[in-house]
Amino acid sequence: MKDQQDAAIFTTAAFAGLRLGERRALRWCDADFDLRVVHVRRSYTGSSEDAPKSGRVRAVPMVDRVARALDDLSRRERFTAPGDLVFPGPEGDFMTTPRCAAATTPRFGPRTSSTWASTTCATPSGPSPSRSSRSRTSRPTWATPTSPPR
Repeated sequence: MKDQQDAAIFTTAAFAGLRLGERRALRWCDADFDLRVVHVRRSYTGSSEDAPKSGRVRAVPMVDRVARALDDLSRRERFTAPGDLVFPGPEGDFMTTPRCAAATTPRFGPRTSSTWASTTCATPSGPSPSRSSRSRTSRPTWATPTSPPR
């Protein structure tokens, strides 16, 4: 179960962009497989559960890899009720920060962030001007699923 859960933690961090505290507080009722979204309602930091860092509830898309990982994890024997944590510690309580954080960084080193997919998997929509030719305010544009490449 530990390896399967670690894989699901990494996949959720990478492809849903959930922060560490948001992953720790994620419950099964937050995973909407019908709408293909993960509702980010809470965050667990230190020793308390509170609103997410943004202060707002948000819904993030559940891409196929996240859906598969969470679906596989939902088939385990324990901790699958709607109010249970998706990534619990051994007794069903909140996973410790080092354990949850370690699951997201073993292959990529300590500087890997929870938004790895957004920076690594994003594709520039066209050639970017060289750093020296850009003004301080210009930024390269990025392709999104809803906009065609330029």
